[in-house]
Amino acid sequence: MSTRADLALVGRTVASAAHSGTKICPVTEADIVCRLLSRNGPSREFFTCEARRLAVLCREMAERFLDGGRLLAFGRGPWATDAQHIAVEFVHPVIVGKRALPALDISSSFEHTLPALVRRRDIVIGFGPPEGDPVVANAIAIARRHRVRMALIERWSAREGHTEKFAEFRAALRAARSRRLER
Repeated sequence: MSTRADLALVGRTVASAAHSGTKICPVTEADIVCRLLSRNGPSREFFTCEARRLAVLCREMAERFLDGGRLLAFGRGPWATDAQHIAVEFVHPVIVGKRALPALDISSSFEHTLPALVRRRDIVIGFGPPEGDPVVANAIAIARRHRVRMALIERWSAREGHTEKFAEFRAALRAARSRRLER
């Protein structure tokens, strides 16, 4: 939203709200730019700290896709849009020439469809608020009972930092490594 066109859209929206009598707080272009730039620090910190784990995660996911697995993504409320975005990024890659990968957004009915759809080689990711969501956590538990080799749950927020986001991933990765060593 840092382009002039985006800022103009914000300006028109503010003007429209003011014209309709809606009370709004005045927002300047500098306020918007400052808010957008303030997001860079937490993102930079997260990716710097988690780069290695992200690389391992990508490799694990690639192995599952090669083994016929699918990505099943879901979220509740406003977090359903995160699941939709993730699924479309895999089904319709932005980079020209990259292969589409099987991914489904099952947010609209994940509580009922996940047990019927999930297979052992699938990747399951649930999105919820930083404080957690018992329904999303229950769905992740269902995926684990179906012996999904990787289940992730989103719990990261800029306020809480990056450490919780991969707590579940780390546990799943340790379990996968120990199973490999046992073979």
